[in-house]
Amino acid sequence: MQLHQIVIALAWATLLSACGLTGEQRNAAMQLGHAAQSSGDFASDQFPKLRQMVISMNVIDVEIGGTRKPGELDKNFSASTVAIRVRAARALASYGELLIALVTETQAAELQQASNDFVSSVKSISGKRLSDAQLDAIGSTVDQVGGWIVEYKRAEAIKAIVPQAAPEVEHLCDLLINDFSQTGQNLSQEVDATAQRLRGDIDVALAEKDTSFAERSAAMQGQTLVEQADAELTVVNAQAIQALKALKTANQDLVKALTDQQYNAADIENLGEQINMLATAIKTVSAR
Repeated sequence: MQLHQIVIALAWATLLSACGLTGEQRNAAMQLGHAAQSSGDFASDQFPKLRQMVISMNVIDVEIGGTRKPGELDKNFSASTVAIRVRAARALASYGELLIALVTETQAAELQQASNDFVSSVKSISGKRLSDAQLDAIGSTVDQVGGWIVEYKRAEAIKAIVPQAAPEVEHLCDLLINDFSQTGQNLSQEVDATAQRLRGDIDVALAEKDTSFAERSAAMQGQTLVEQADAELTVVNAQAIQALKALKTANQDLVKALTDQQYNAADIENLGEQINMLATAIKTVSAR
């Protein structure tokens, strides 16, 4: 290669490097990607788990002659209701997977799959903030990533996608926060109401002299289920809410970081701490 060709190549390399992500931007996008993926994966596992808890508690309630009717074992917690929540959780996880794929040296096919998963997941959500056309535009942005200037195009894709997706990410976080909260009409409140009903019916069953041995045994099993439900709500779900709130804040900061505005890097660090605390809460409750 002649000298002038080397100079031109170095000039192009310098220019493209300058147009890529800074170390701070890359780190922020990577951390938020992993946090979104972890939060979405947790929620998609937690909702079916809470449904099974409700069914198990209601089965015990029926066995001890409580106030729950046999035909209402999954009342207000149907499989279709859970499926809606799982789709929202998967959409958040797929957003995280897309960010990770854009930041890392992911193969084109894997990157495209991550993009398709995010677009299709969000399209399946009722009340989504982005239109199908806007989601398709995000998919088209990823389609353009490739060639020998991959680093530059990936950076441009991230800078375009994150601000566009921000309202949807915030919406997804709000949906999950609402369902993990024990106030209002939501899934966690239904778990709490079921546990309180069973606790009261257990007290009645154990207080009556003619309660059979089988019913007393079932009542003791019910007490264990109630304690487990309480732990999920007050320890795991409470920590999940904090992690999702931190994710919302960090996502706003990532938008600022990518648009050269001032942002609080401490929010990104706090997000990592909240995700670690959620993982600890899950392990603590699971070990009971």
